[in-house]
Amino acid sequence: MPEKKRDEMPRDEEMGDEEMARLRAALKEATAPARDAIDRRAYEAGRAVQHEASCRRAATLALLPLIACRRRACRRRRRCSGPMVASARQKGAVAAQRALGLSGAAVADLPLCAASCWEDLFERFRSALASLSRRPAELADRTGP
Repeated sequence: MPEKKRDEMPRDEEMGDEEMARLRAALKEATAPARDAIDRRAYEAGRAVQHEASCRRAATLALLPLIACRRRACRRRRRCSGPMVASARQKGAVAAQRALGLSGAAVADLPLCAASCWEDLFERFRSALASLSRRPAELADRTGP
């Protein structure tokens, strides 16, 4: 298509409805952000690995393997290594992930000891999890050794 000079371009009033709709659709398509700019499955898989690692660290810090876990391997190693199970205690985190357009499966699981422990131990687990999430920001603010 030969290019027209700026003064030769038709104005909005001179264009037909069909041509105007076509141009608006082309503009919308060109300026719309790519919806699948990230691979959602890869993101959720990475988020699940990160969630599992942080939950296991928090359970170990809260001493759940020694207090609440019935698995011999966890008690012997003195760290959380039991299975991850779906828990109703994670419904807030799952709802937050779904609000972002994700499935929520990445954050739905907890270590078995954390999912089945009594409430005061679970609060201890939650505070350990929160301190782990704050820790990198605190370390980034520090200067020197």
